[in-house]
Amino acid sequence: MLHLLIDEDVPQSAVDLLRQRGHDVILVRDHFGRGTDDPVVLKRAELLERIVVTCDRKRFKRHLAERLSVAQQALQRCGVITFSCASVNVPTRLAEFIELIERWHDLYTSGRSGEGKFFVEIGEGVFRIEDK
Repeated sequence: MLHLLIDEDVPQSAVDLLRQRGHDVILVRDHFGRGTDDPVVLKRAELLERIVVTCDRKRFKRHLAERLSVAQQALQRCGVITFSCASVNVPTRLAEFIELIERWHDLYTSGRSGEGKFFVEIGEGVFRIEDK
């Protein structure tokens, strides 16, 4: 089971898919309020040991670069799944790769505590996982 912190830009249909697959989902908008800054989302993910899911790849990565020390600390205990495709395509692209992400996550976290630090990018013609 993935423990996820879902940013407010992720389509509800993608959230529904993750819940249907039995993942533990917390929505940023419901628990921390709409418009929560990305560095705050990262810090919350670290404290809760959750994987951030966002469609705001460019801005999110910029915040990571601007606040490298915060990002490095946060990424010690959380991962990030980003979508670099049109919002309308997010549920379809997620459905294509969710089993692979789940299997990779299970292998990656076996024998480790917490979610671990990794980066997944899903886009139009793009799928990659990086161990951070």
